[in-house]
Amino acid sequence: MVTPSATNKIMDAFNNDNLQSWIDAFMMDRRAQNMAKGTLHFYKAKLKDFSAYCESVSIDRVMEIEPSHIRAFLLLLQEKGHNPGGVHTY
Repeated sequence: MVTPSATNKIMDAFNNDNLQSWIDAFMMDRRAQNMAKGTLHFYKAKLKDFSAYCESVSIDRVMEIEPSHIRAFLLLLQEKGHNPGGVHTY
């Protein structure tokens, strides 16, 4: 069951465009869906990497993310040695 405070946190993400708010709301939703701990850890690690990339290019709002940012992030992963399957888990 999702608590009222959890619902408020999710609604806050929708009411503002802050990337971290959206990540937090996504993770809360996954926990509410009773995802396995390993799955949650996987999502958290991948989102942490993407969030760090966004911060490195001065993006902190969801609406600032463009397709070119996603492509550049995927290319960065390849340059860091991720194999094609690893890149596409992001």
